[in-house]
Amino acid sequence: MGEQFTKDLCSRLEHQNFNDLLVDPEYIEELKRNPPELSKTSLDNLTEIVKVCKRKISKPNEDLLAPLRKLQQGDFEPSPDVITALHDFLRRDSTKFETPADHYAYTCNQESILLVGEIIWRFLATLYYDLTSTLDNTNQRTSTTTDGGVAFLAQVIKHSGCPDSLETIQSKVKNWVVIGRRFRRFANAIHQPKVSTGVFIYHPKGVSNKFIGKRLPMTGPTFDAAIEIFRENDVHGKSEREGMDDLAEKITQMLLRPFSGSQSFQVMSPTMTRALSRALSRALSRDGLIKFQSISSNGTIETVLQEFYIHSICTGRTLLKDNIYLNQVLPFVTNFKALLWAMYVISASYYKEYLDEGSEQKEVMKQSEIRYLRKALEALDQVSVAIEAAITVQDAVATRTALAVQDATNMLLIHHAILNPDLHERPWTEQLYELEYRNYSQANIVIAAHAIWLMAFLPLTDDYGFQTYNYSWVGTGDWNAINKVHGIVGCSQGLLLIQYFVRVAAKRDMSPADVIDKIQKLSPWVDDSENDRVKEIALETCGAFIDATLLYAYVRLYRYILCEPVVKEISSRLVSKLCKLPSSGRFYSGLHPAWCFLIACACTEELEEYSSMLAILDDIGSVNKSNVSDVSRLARTMWEWKKNTRLLTENWWEDMTKHLKEQMGTKLICVT
Repeated sequence: MGEQFTKDLCSRLEHQNFNDLLVDPEYIEELKRNPPELSKTSLDNLTEIVKVCKRKISKPNEDLLAPLRKLQQGDFEPSPDVITALHDFLRRDSTKFETPADHYAYTCNQESILLVGEIIWRFLATLYYDLTSTLDNTNQRTSTTTDGGVAFLAQVIKHSGCPDSLETIQSKVKNWVVIGRRFRRFANAIHQPKVSTGVFIYHPKGVSNKFIGKRLPMTGPTFDAAIEIFRENDVHGKSEREGMDDLAEKITQMLLRPFSGSQSFQVMSPTMTRALSRALSRALSRDGLIKFQSISSNGTIETVLQEFYIHSICTGRTLLKDNIYLNQVLPFVTNFKALLWAMYVISASYYKEYLDEGSEQKEVMKQSEIRYLRKALEALDQVSVAIEAAITVQDAVATRTALAVQDATNMLLIHHAILNPDLHERPWTEQLYELEYRNYSQANIVIAAHAIWLMAFLPLTDDYGFQTYNYSWVGTGDWNAINKVHGIVGCSQGLLLIQYFVRVAAKRDMSPADVIDKIQKLSPWVDDSENDRVKEIALETCGAFIDATLLYAYVRLYRYILCEPVVKEISSRLVSKLCKLPSSGRFYSGLHPAWCFLIACACTEELEEYSSMLAILDDIGSVNKSNVSDVSRLARTMWEWKKNTRLLTENWWEDMTKHLKEQMGTKLICVT
């Protein structure tokens, strides 16, 4: 009958009965295109069997929808326990999906688990179908050829460390794809015209996965009637109103994550790798770090970029009115081309992400970004000349203005270099420079924060130029000024000074007794003109920085280990604060404290606490163009190091930073 046909038939019969297989129109079409080689005796026997079967079709067909017709409206509601369990799954199980091999092993186990596991199984099977259909560029039956989507995905799983044979992996993936295709068609029919898998959460408890995954025909009146039952119970509407569409999307993104690193398999098939990359891509949030507002395309590209910078980028940098991306940039762009070009560069780098891949508009934006970057760097040299000239003639006003413009331009260019390293000749850390206190400039505080926070996760040895600079000036000013929450940084200058001092003291092997007391005596404040919710978020963010700074002082300066009661207490308190901060939507902004998340991940011993923070970082990183995905990877590296280190000594922080430096290599991660 043909070895391949036999394998395929046996594989399908594991998940479909013989009758379902023979009423599947697409399978029949496939058989017609590639008929099996049968002997005359085999054909004669099949003919006789068909005659017998026809004689037996006298009783009415079984009512497949009987289980659905018996359900009441309340049966379509997921219990609070199920919703809680799904949220727990997002927090806890994210650490189980590091590689495609991990994902494959998890799916093998999940296939037979009931209750919440049944819900997750729907997502898993659908994910494998979505991936392979994208790889094959079809929503028809997935290719099983040696260069098809199933085969490629099996290779990705095998090469990431799976012990199963390639043939076994391919067989299982193929089975999951068959079922996932049915789940996908079912979900699309219920949610149309919207694409969502929220129905997987509302799937009635009394109806098993086998009903959709195997028994229900995917075309015809029975299928239409089943869909109508779900829609009559408003499953699609409730899913959107009650947030289950969003929860389903978060589950999907978490389950997709292990395949996001599959660019490393490009050698196997560049075309497939690009297709896999498309399958994993997700539209950027329009209400995240960028508060996207449509810009009229009638104006010049410069007008578009300036409008996008003001209304979409600046509004996402901070919730506070003290927004130096506006206040220290816009007043000077008319007279200083360097700052104008830098503004265009940062705007183009974000705006291009919202344009269709391969479109002429996106290509124009990419070229504009490169052109403006070159102009900004050239014009920055002219600013340096202007500073020297102003100093020579002792023009204090011109000197202050030029220095403020230099800081603001560098702030934007460093921001751009962090997110677009391939467009810069030098890494962003080499663009940091010696700074000093300027009461008329706040951009230098932002630049200093980049350096101070990164140094917390580097060894005490001065291996990089920026580590040798003096940052003590960040604490200059009266008590009121250094306690104000900075509009971009998210903490006060007083806290920045202490964070810098912890490293300085640790390097000199000092143990001053008053550092903890100084941290606790800081009293951050926000201007009364801010609305109550904004003030609350800003103060809660700074409160997280206070706890993170306390932890940092305890573990680096005083060399406390993780089991110390005070470390455990502050870690749990910090995690609780971080989990309450907005991570999406209107009240999410660049104030979000990535540095605090890293401190907490380094200091907690609780897997659930670590997983909850990692899930937040991963969610942010998946829908924003930012450095948060890098922060998430650094958090994973720290956790793995702790897990693999048998005994933490009092020098554990220094040992960890040495490991992090080795892992980062020459590409240091921004932890702001």
